[in-house]
Amino acid sequence: MNSFLSSYGATILLVLLWKVEGLTLTQLQIPRHVLVNSNVALECIFDMDGAALYAVKWYKDGNEFYRFTPANRPQTQSFLLPGVSVDLQMSGRNVLLLSNVSLDTSGLYSCEVSAEAPTFLTVVATEDMHVIALPKSDPTITGAKPWYQIGDKVSINCSSGLSKPATTLVWFLNGQLVAPGMLQKYDPVTVGRHRMERSVLGLEFTVQPGHFRGGNMKLKCLATLPQLNYQSQPDETPVEPAIALQSTYNKRPLAAAMNHGPSKAVPAMAVIHHMMLLFLVVVMISVHTV
Repeated sequence: MNSFLSSYGATILLVLLWKVEGLTLTQLQIPRHVLVNSNVALECIFDMDGAALYAVKWYKDGNEFYRFTPANRPQTQSFLLPGVSVDLQMSGRNVLLLSNVSLDTSGLYSCEVSAEAPTFLTVVATEDMHVIALPKSDPTITGAKPWYQIGDKVSINCSSGLSKPATTLVWFLNGQLVAPGMLQKYDPVTVGRHRMERSVLGLEFTVQPGHFRGGNMKLKCLATLPQLNYQSQPDETPVEPAIALQSTYNKRPLAAAMNHGPSKAVPAMAVIHHMMLLFLVVVMISVHTV
């Protein structure tokens, strides 16, 4: 127990002495979210406080892929690592440029700074970076009928294009965000080696008179990725009311309805008129016979 405490105390003292000598990693700038196929600059800012720099090393998920050593020629060196492409011309002591990042570039990035002898002091800082792939197509609405009547059940889906991560889908009814109780949620569908994701969000409700505004009902779906402030173009579906529903709420006079086209009353009147003519013909034939 005593030896353990002595060793522990020595370790703490050594760390404090290193800090006094002054090597400090003051800032690690790694963007948390970046767009696929873009170039990304990583920055590692440190203060040697008079000590000589031995090397700056960069790691992804614990694997070294870049090293800056001021005493060497050339000073910069990169190591092959899947998903990591270093632009040596644009990289140096404090800045590392990754070119044409892919989904495989996502991971934990660490900058390690070490001093020359006699201290060989080393400090490390780590940050996470996620590469995002935007959907190549806007969301689509499926399952909607061209018209509905009051009391009909609307059951439709909105599907996004493939992305990484999955997009967040949002439904609007007549320009208003729909209530959570009207939504039918599904797990994203994953596709391919990179597990690209397709979001699906259902909308279910019973048609009410107030759902028709200005003669139709507008259903709209948006796809968003808050990490990059991305918002798709909406898929907007205007739905017309059924013909019978439209005539009921227009409350047109019978004459106006007849002028706008046939109605259910017109065939009935025609039948009555035909029967009266037939009756008169029968009566005339009977009189003539007598």
